[in-house]
Amino acid sequence: MQLEKKLVEDWAIEKLKEKGWNYVESEKLKRVSLDEPLLLEDLKKKISEINKDTKLVEEDLNAVINKLKYAPTDQNGHKEILKYLKYGVPIKTEKERIVKNIQLFDYRNFENNDFVVTNQFKFVGRENIRLDILLIINGIPLVNIECKNPYTDKKNYFDAYTQIKRYEKTAPE
Repeated sequence: MQLEKKLVEDWAIEKLKEKGWNYVESEKLKRVSLDEPLLLEDLKKKISEINKDTKLVEEDLNAVINKLKYAPTDQNGHKEILKYLKYGVPIKTEKERIVKNIQLFDYRNFENNDFVVTNQFKFVGRENIRLDILLIINGIPLVNIECKNPYTDKKNYFDAYTQIKRYEKTAPE
């Protein structure tokens, strides 16, 4: 495990930092609880910044987050989440009372997004899991990287793939 961390995990994190990702230890992330995958405080802040031309109130921010949190964990829910990531989350805003697509990422000025890499991210779903490396943009966990020691014949990329597939079943959130 220590060799895997040094050879793969630490190396990958260093490469991501070189590309502009900010490293935050998993224990220092602003999380509500271990069963909440979203970094709610960070997400609300970025939604407000990115959608500054829309008068968003707390109820609007909660509506966006609830659509993310309560999307089904099946294939249809995954499609819905992908639409939200690409086109925004449609909500009827409290002040304007019209449906608007609230953007989760700033696609025009990519540097306005928050890019965070963390490791050993613990999550409590149907079972407890710990992700080797997790990439988070604007408070939304997007990429799980499972690391394996490259100098052993015991584990390989297929073992990493199998582990990620198991995580999908045990912690679909």
